[in-house]
Amino acid sequence: MSWRMCSYYYRRTTVDERDYMELQCCLSQFRNPNLMDIKMGTRTFLQAETAVSKPRRDLYEKMVKEDQEAPTQQERNQEAVSKFRYLDWRDCVSSSRSLGFRIEGVTVEGKSSRDYKTTRESEHIAKIFDTYVSDRKIRNMYLERLKLIK
Repeated sequence: MSWRMCSYYYRRTTVDERDYMELQCCLSQFRNPNLMDIKMGTRTFLQAETAVSKPRRDLYEKMVKEDQEAPTQQERNQEAVSKFRYLDWRDCVSSSRSLGFRIEGVTVEGKSSRDYKTTRESEHIAKIFDTYVSDRKIRNMYLERLKLIK
């Protein structure tokens, strides 16, 4: 059986006035697939996403939940951070900047985890891949492919 790392793109479609991409389901041929959600790039957001510079309390709360020391004194006083600041910080504390990708979530044997926000060391990433793919050859193929995409 052959498999692909990426889905085939079929078309762009509109549902309830919202645009979507229609992609092939890569999982239909598997019975209990392991899944890994990877965000690619050293900067994982578009500049347009950060056009509004108004500080946001919800993003501040997400930031301090991960690292109480992350906000600047001004951000602590306001108890808010801009979207750009939050997204840039998130790329810095994850493996996005150092490795060119980060793991957002993993499902192995039906159990999901999204506890990878501050995972940045390549050794830790390799351990996650060990859990995700027990066959060392296949794991190394994944890691090499990610490095090539970078």
